[in-house]
Amino acid sequence: RQQAEKVVVNKEVENSSQLFETDTLRLVHELQVNQIELEMQNEELKRAKEEAEVASQKYTELYDFAPTGYFTLTKAGAIVELNLRGANMAISVQIVPVISELLCQPFRFKLCQ
Repeated sequence: RQQAEKVVVNKEVENSSQLFETDTLRLVHELQVNQIELEMQNEELKRAKEEAEVASQKYTELYDFAPTGYFTLTKAGAIVELNLRGANMAISVQIVPVISELLCQPFRFKLCQ
């Protein structure tokens, strides 16, 4: 009886060590797959960021150098941003002497008379 119990215990230890190895290998594999997925996602995010920066630069240039004056206003009508043509228009009709005085001012003036 005692010898039989020793054999059973030894088999359980062997089986558990085999299970432990299998579980370990499975976990290592799962971690490697997750790492590769994260690296792929990171590369995709980098590409998306670069594309967004290029698009932002493109539209910033379109806004800033447009042949028409553009003013970005708050709901209250204060100027928060304007392009070069808009600033030149404001200065040419002598609304303000310098561009910096335009920002945060209410958009109450007429640019065309």
